[in-house]
Amino acid sequence: MLAANEAVARRLERAHAPFLYRIHEAPDDRGIGDLVVRLGAFGLRLPHDGARLRSADLRVIIDKIRGKPAERVVNILVLRSMQQARYSAYKAIHFGLASDCYTHFTSPIRRYPDLLAHRALRACISSDHVMLGSAAALEPAATLSSQRERRAMEAEREVARIAGILLMKPHVGETFDGTVTGVDRVGYWVELDEFFVEGFVPVGRLPEYYQFVSERVELQSRTSSQTIRLGDRTRVVVVAAEIGERRLDFAPAENA
Repeated sequence: MLAANEAVARRLERAHAPFLYRIHEAPDDRGIGDLVVRLGAFGLRLPHDGARLRSADLRVIIDKIRGKPAERVVNILVLRSMQQARYSAYKAIHFGLASDCYTHFTSPIRRYPDLLAHRALRACISSDHVMLGSAAALEPAATLSSQRERRAMEAEREVARIAGILLMKPHVGETFDGTVTGVDRVGYWVELDEFFVEGFVPVGRLPEYYQFVSERVELQSRTSSQTIRLGDRTRVVVVAAEIGERRLDFAPAENA
């Protein structure tokens, strides 16, 4: 599929046929900075601390962690650092795929940009060579397609969030094993092994007072040596599953 998308993009480009590129800018400075700090928690480092970041640098990180307990968390962190891909009538790189010429010709779900690519390719190989107009004329379609994609993704995430809460509602009071996938000053997120559902542990449910240490992305107890870090294995109790509030709250099992 990826090879077909790239081959079609290059064929259309050689024919100077207007079409919608699928582009993906490199992570911005903030995304790279956050990723550098979070990878440091696992003893991983990007070349030059992320300066002049290449997609190959991220592949090296993923390869290093493959098969290890922290693999899933690191993959999540890398994905969260990325900017969102979008459509454009003007050429730019696809950072995630390390491609300088890419389109959606045969994406898994049929989309309007796919149809435009099919039309452009048909025009290239037909005898009449009727094109779709200029890149400027196609840019509004690129903007609208990107916006609709964002809305669909938001709807998908909302449905997944609600489904997760519904799934866990009968399990309130039960205990599960999981992995810490996110940490900040107000608490931490845990993904359950059994259901791949992510819930939140507020700092107010912790047995001690914890302070957030941003440079290590961890919560550190002020009264003991206990810490809560990305990738930590933990055991939690489901204490709240509220659809209306979109809440799925956990508590440490030893404090439930």
